[in-house]
Amino acid sequence: VLRGRRNATDRILDACPVDAFRRAAMHISQLLPGSLDKLGGFDEIVRVYEERYDAVAKDTSKTCDPAWPLSTRSKGLLVNLGEGTTGTRFLECVMERSSTLRGGHNIHTDQLATPAAALALTDAYDYLSDSPLPYEVVPLLLSHPGKLTAGIILTL
Repeated sequence: VLRGRRNATDRILDACPVDAFRRAAMHISQLLPGSLDKLGGFDEIVRVYEERYDAVAKDTSKTCDPAWPLSTRSKGLLVNLGEGTTGTRFLECVMERSSTLRGGHNIHTDQLATPAAALALTDAYDYLSDSPLPYEVVPLLLSHPGKLTAGIILTL
């Protein structure tokens, strides 16, 4: 939720508040028992996230708008942030055959002249996957806040 704020720092912080991060980490811990222990445990992971979240919140130098403008989509975008060769083509095939979503596989927004052109290309699809999208996750998600992102998939 943007709550009327327009700078990049606020929008990044709105993407995953500490409470939402804590709930997501707990969910991961339940789905993959012991997985967070390898990273120092649940409490340590949350502590580090809170520390970094607070540092970003206090850094007033990051007040510029993100590169991509806000999307004007009417429905959410489904994005697979997996890199190429992680099953993205297979999942694209499944999505194409089992839904009416218009898919874009391996679209090169990184080669377009302007951020607005990159946004227009992504918004022409309902489902996106494959590189270079994993490398453009910040502008992609910031340009599609809240319900404008239907979901994130990560093929490994």
